[in-house]
Amino acid sequence: MSSGNAMPEKAGKNCVSIQVSKGRLQLVISHAGQRHYLSLGLEDTPLNRKAAEAKLGQIESDILCGNFDESLAKYSAQSTLTSVDGGIKDPKNSLKDIWQKYKTFKAGQIAETTIKYYYRVADSAFEKVSPSLLYADRAADLVAALQEIYAPETVKRTLKILSACCNWAVQQKLIKKNPFPEFIREIKSGSRNVSCKSFTKEERDAIIQAFESDRFCPKASGFKHSYYTGYVKFLFYTGCRPEEVVALKWKHIQGNRILIEEAVYMGIRKDTKTHETRFLPVNSQLSQILNECAARLPDQMKQPECLVFPSPKGKVINTNNFLKQVWGAVIKGLVEAGEVSEYLPQYNARHTFITLCLQSHVDIVTLAQWVGNSPEVILQNYAGANSYIQVPEL
Repeated sequence: MSSGNAMPEKAGKNCVSIQVSKGRLQLVISHAGQRHYLSLGLEDTPLNRKAAEAKLGQIESDILCGNFDESLAKYSAQSTLTSVDGGIKDPKNSLKDIWQKYKTFKAGQIAETTIKYYYRVADSAFEKVSPSLLYADRAADLVAALQEIYAPETVKRTLKILSACCNWAVQQKLIKKNPFPEFIREIKSGSRNVSCKSFTKEERDAIIQAFESDRFCPKASGFKHSYYTGYVKFLFYTGCRPEEVVALKWKHIQGNRILIEEAVYMGIRKDTKTHETRFLPVNSQLSQILNECAARLPDQMKQPECLVFPSPKGKVINTNNFLKQVWGAVIKGLVEAGEVSEYLPQYNARHTFITLCLQSHVDIVTLAQWVGNSPEVILQNYAGANSYIQVPEL
């Protein structure tokens, strides 16, 4: 086996090497006096080198056993997977089959939202790659194929899910070894670094005003952006998570405080992210927001079990649809107008509230109780980003 730039070989000598052509990896195969070139379609990275080396090993084995395919069709990403002796691998040992067994095993142990959202990542990946790649001994090829389809963050998330599956499969003696940990370590997923970014107070006010005025609402829209003004204000003035806000019912509004005990994830109502109940005090701003919302609703929609912020059709707001169809149009419009510095998702209204509270010197312990975080999380993720926090003069 050799790698790097391919070197001329003597006629008749069998050899497979890796070379780089225009920044992409390809295999140079010398066999029976002929030279073949197999483009892998992969950039020259350490991880992709491993995939190339795995392919190289397969070809070298075929040459030694007299099974080399001169057409190279056997070695393409979409080819049928065969063993060295030419036999088709048993589909019962495929990762896809193991994955289905693993999901059945985990079904009674994990939340329905995990099955519906988290596991869907792996399900989708299995449908987009060749079945020939879905074997533990072809992990390098599978990783390379996933990298051609997905961004690094998605590849890494998919491999973590498959790695957990393979750990279970090893315990069940379905496979000998989990092949994915080394690939997970090597994938560098570039963080978008927006997790705790926030809007300024002026940007927050511009966003609220744009919703109130229907500034970026298409004329043909079946409903106005202003319908969501109360929902947007509540996000900005409470720091609640969007899934907590859409779950609020009028029974949760208890005089001068709001009970936060439920959330709606992927259409499923359950407890909050931290599995804890908390109370949020109602100040004059929140009181006005709630009164405005109540004034817009008919009496039959203000009963204890009714939603405080229903969708235009009276159902739970789909936060993903709202993000794509409404929030995105408003924020991107304000960015183009120069009134907001960058696009941030609706979840960052929570970060805006926390940041503005810190800048107003709200006690961190109290703030953590309001938003359902620990003081340590507040200090770690937010306090360091606020330059006003300095060592006091004692």
